[in-house]
Amino acid sequence: METVETRKPARETGTPVNSRLLILARVASWGFIACAVIGLIWGVYYGIGQLFYSSNPHFTIKQVNIRIEQGIVTEDFVRRHLELTEGEANLYESEPAELRQRLLEIPLIQEADVRRIVPGTLQLTIYGRTPVACLVKPSGRLVDADGVVVVPPAGTPAAKLPIIAGIADLDSYATGEKLTHAGAMAALDFLRQARGHPKGNYLDVHIVQVHKDQLRVYLRPNAASMIQANAVVTLPQDDLEKSFHRLFYILDEHIGNREPVTRIDLTYDRVPVNR
Repeated sequence: METVETRKPARETGTPVNSRLLILARVASWGFIACAVIGLIWGVYYGIGQLFYSSNPHFTIKQVNIRIEQGIVTEDFVRRHLELTEGEANLYESEPAELRQRLLEIPLIQEADVRRIVPGTLQLTIYGRTPVACLVKPSGRLVDADGVVVVPPAGTPAAKLPIIAGIADLDSYATGEKLTHAGAMAALDFLRQARGHPKGNYLDVHIVQVHKDQLRVYLRPNAASMIQANAVVTLPQDDLEKSFHRLFYILDEHIGNREPVTRIDLTYDRVPVNR
């Protein structure tokens, strides 16, 4: 007997448009689920943080230790800027990185380190800017070795600093800005090299005047180096290292001969010295 095989007609597949809609619906569903899970995890994390940390009175700040390693910034100035008061804020209300960034926004501060010490101590280590000169303007602004303009906190004792003069556009520099004037930076470089030179104590600098492509350095009297009152050293702004070598050679000669010096002009190959 012959068997006849019969087959059911194949079911028609969906159109490409329906397939794409189905895929999009699945993607949207998984995206919603992922967002819900993330939101749930964040909510749990936030709730735990609120319950066990930032809202926990056990972590109330009981002590703020501020250590000033350098510079003219004061502890009181830092406290007022950050509005830190023991017994009020929570140790976990602000992240150390956030507090550090707020400190670095203060022009007087060059670097800072912020640490939590549980259960209730906030440790701040401050590296302030150290002024090396003052600018000839009635504003009383100072400048550090990097050329950053700063204003000392109220009540800071006046320091005996060299004066940088001869710069016409000082008013254009706001507190916290860095000087870009080539002559001003040359003056700062002169002061830096003078501080670091083994014989830098020969020079008690009163004024560094920027004049065109030269520096005119007015000195206070120094009996040990035979420098008289209002002595002036004139030197080119470029190649200061060479000028320093020549300057101290001349000074050593006059110290050895006990000859006073009132003027040295280093802009010439042959250095004239008036006595």
